[in-house]
Amino acid sequence: MKKRKQPEEIKTLLGKGTCFEGELTFEGTVRIDGAFKGKIASAEATLVVGTSGCVEGEVSVAALIVQGCVHGVATISGLSRLLAGSSFRGTLQTKELVVEQGGVLHGEVRMEGPVLGEGDKERD
Repeated sequence: MKKRKQPEEIKTLLGKGTCFEGELTFEGTVRIDGAFKGKIASAEATLVVGTSGCVEGEVSVAALIVQGCVHGVATISGLSRLLAGSSFRGTLQTKELVVEQGGVLHGEVRMEGPVLGEGDKERD
């Protein structure tokens, strides 16, 4: 069984009740529990959007964990997780995707990897 890599310790927090508009770059793991509008970019980092968090704009990170809401365009080089009670609206490009029961995904999803065609063996 493949062991999942645990997110790093959260190094930065945009707390509940705070609003930020602009561009955010970071290393490690950032958690947003407030409102963020703009661009978030970090090739090797994890973004956690907490239950009270809302991100609107463009996101480009290695891993995305959503408990709140994300609206916009997200390019994730690794795993995207939409947890129960979360909402994603927009375009999501990701290598891997997990949507828990109760998570909402409304929009377009593009995933890396082979595409099965008519001549390919169907997966069980």
